[in-house]
Amino acid sequence: MNVVTKNLLINFREILTYGYSKMSSFPFHENKYRLKKNLLYPMMAATQSYSEAILKLMDNAGGASVYDKAAEVIYRSLVENLINLNYIYSEGTQKKAVIFMAYSVQDKNDFAEKFKSLILKYPRWNLEFGEMKKAEDWDKFTKDNKKLIKRAEKRYRVTIPKKIPDLASRAIANDTYLKNRKKLSKTTSLESYYVTYYKFFSQVAHLTMPGLERFFEVDSSGRRTLAIDGKPDSIDRLVSITYQMYFVFLKFTLQKFDIYDKDEFNKFNEFSKSLSSTS
Repeated sequence: MNVVTKNLLINFREILTYGYSKMSSFPFHENKYRLKKNLLYPMMAATQSYSEAILKLMDNAGGASVYDKAAEVIYRSLVENLINLNYIYSEGTQKKAVIFMAYSVQDKNDFAEKFKSLILKYPRWNLEFGEMKKAEDWDKFTKDNKKLIKRAEKRYRVTIPKKIPDLASRAIANDTYLKNRKKLSKTTSLESYYVTYYKFFSQVAHLTMPGLERFFEVDSSGRRTLAIDGKPDSIDRLVSITYQMYFVFLKFTLQKFDIYDKDEFNKFNEFSKSLSSTS
């Protein structure tokens, strides 16, 4: 492992340790905050967990191969998390946070309807899911969730659209918001993130043919061989983009919860700038 890669891994571990320390010691109380911050906190927790997982998959300090394809699948989820965060915060009201929550509730109901249909299709299979034992159990579940959406609409004075914007539309909506504020650039564009990372890494996440082809390589004789693990040169590629993603998410979260310390964070700012200048 070369010096540059070692330095990258050292800095990544350092910011992850710092972020975990700051967030785990923060006295979060759900009733104290409005909806957007109540969403931001678990989003940061997911970012922390997934970033640590990528580090473990990509750190070959023991001489083992790295698991770059698995890390790409996790990074794809981080991109989705970042797009959702920016969508929620792309206006000053709680409206888009309510829409995001409604989408999550609708997704639960979609699962419920599909599971109910499966029970009815195969009644002899004794299909159960947690406390849901019978098909009619799911009826109450979906009914209660629909009531939740109605209460949210009334409380926040928001009309939930019948068709909630998909992830690509959320990314574009954020870019439109930035463009109107004259802050849209290559580095801030979420549509660029969506296409470059989310769509590309979807191939290996869904294991379409392009994704499956990633598990082969061609040797010097032209013969295809298995490539289950990745090569060490993937460390710089994946860890550097994960560092930047985590850096942005952590800084934003600390600022929103008023626990950002400029002096403490300065070294992370400087390292982030150094990564940007070499990309």
